Amino acid sequence: MADDQSPAPRKWCQALGPGLITACVVIGPGSILTSSKVGASEGYGMAWVVAVAVFFMMVYLTLGAKVGVATDRSSCQIIADRFGRWLAVLIGVSVFFISASFQFGNNLGVYSAFTAYRNYTISFPDNSKGLSRIDYRVDGDRTIITRALDIESKPWTKNDANLFESTSFVLDPESHRPNPVYKEHNASNPYRLEIAESGVAQLIAPDKTEVLYGNWAGTGFWKWVPFNYVPVFINGLALLFLFAFKNIYWLLEKLMSVFVGLMLLAFALNYFYALNMAESLDQLPITKGADIPVLALVGTTFVITAAFFQTYLVRQKGWKREDLPSVLVDARVGAVLMALITLLIMANAAESLRGMQLTNVEGVARQLRVLFGDHGQALFCIGLFCAAFSSFLINSMIGGFILADGLGLGQNPEDKWTKLLTAVVLLTGMVVALFVIQTGQSPVTAIVMAQAVTILAAPLLAAAMIWITNQSKVMGKDLNTPATNAVAGLGFVLLLAMAWYTATAKVWPEVKVWLG
Repeated sequence: MADDQSPAPRKWCQALGPGLITACVVIGPGSILTSSKVGASEGYGMAWVVAVAVFFMMVYLTLGAKVGVATDRSSCQIIADRFGRWLAVLIGVSVFFISASFQFGNNLGVYSAFTAYRNYTISFPDNSKGLSRIDYRVDGDRTIITRALDIESKPWTKNDANLFESTSFVLDPESHRPNPVYKEHNASNPYRLEIAESGVAQLIAPDKTEVLYGNWAGTGFWKWVPFNYVPVFINGLALLFLFAFKNIYWLLEKLMSVFVGLMLLAFALNYFYALNMAESLDQLPITKGADIPVLALVGTTFVITAAFFQTYLVRQKGWKREDLPSVLVDARVGAVLMALITLLIMANAAESLRGMQLTNVEGVARQLRVLFGDHGQALFCIGLFCAAFSSFLINSMIGGFILADGLGLGQNPEDKWTKLLTAVVLLTGMVVALFVIQTGQSPVTAIVMAQAVTILAAPLLAAAMIWITNQSKVMGKDLNTPATNAVAGLGFVLLLAMAWYTATAKVWPEVKVWLG
């Protein structure tokens, strides 16, 4: 009897890969902050928006994946053959610019996962006010007192009998001292805190009636971490990953599988922690009318550049037309994971951060520390690091690979120009992030320019994907069905609405400011 040479059925877990990678690029610092804001302000009321966004993302993931198995040509090659190289170049440059402009956000996300643990202590010798030590942290341009103890290790109070703990200090613009001087925020007769690079600090009482001299230092293991240069270290790891390994896709798939698992575990544990603590917390009422439009929430999940890149990932996986069932399973599982992680983040904020004003992901982590202690903060920061670093890697590859392909310089991981242009995206994001960290300034120009390019690029990419998947010479028997075209068309209209919102609510107001 002849041996049965048919391959063994593929396990369901082996039918995953590109979808997991795409889920990682979608769940980044921006989506974490937006989802947390929505949960804190609206509770569970906008969960339906996430479901709608993920549904359209799944549709376009399927379109991109089908192209990957239907033809050996890339999307940019198909477009160049039909419309000319100029359109492929336009798509490549647009995606590259978007990736490079927003890459600094992933740098800052990784940075925030570390800096949430950056704390300092000022020790004071004997003094008439009985103050022994102050613990503080730096939050942007503010210094926040987290603890103030007297000589008996009890909470220290000011002359007006108010606790010093949780007091916020802001930079004093009227100070002419050589070192930064922070004054008590919203106080008619404020304390002032001067902190010198040499490790010396002084607390100046109101009306300069007394000056308490002390010494500051970082606390714990983290005092040895050069936080301001975390992006340099992380980008170095990414460049090593890019140039040192031959089978980049295989390693990327395994790494992203671990990151997805860690994100699910961290955010799920954080959520159950919040549920268990909810009864003991004084919940603030849900505040309606937060400045988080529906389209802005959709934009953090329905990421068309990631769906367009799905074609490249499927091809790197080695899937062929006969693997189409696995391709469809992968796209759907990836979309479900996006929804699950996003909803866990939103639910956690709904249970534990309700009514709070959240401005950055580091602030979210610190709020969780106040509520749940170090465990809550640690769980969130693990999830944040995985989300930021995974987006960090894949976002740069999206920009580099699609530009190289648009220019006709290659589309595979081993091609020289895909690696070099990916490295340019990495280094651009690092430089902008270092500028933000060192100066404290917001890179408004980069954000607005990226948003302006997105207005054109997002609908263009969606239209290209719909057109390609309706070409019989490309897709063969796997052409879009009328139902698929109808749903994809609705997604295209949604992207046009998002482009209009970005143009009118984000870009044009900044342009008017620039024009005076």
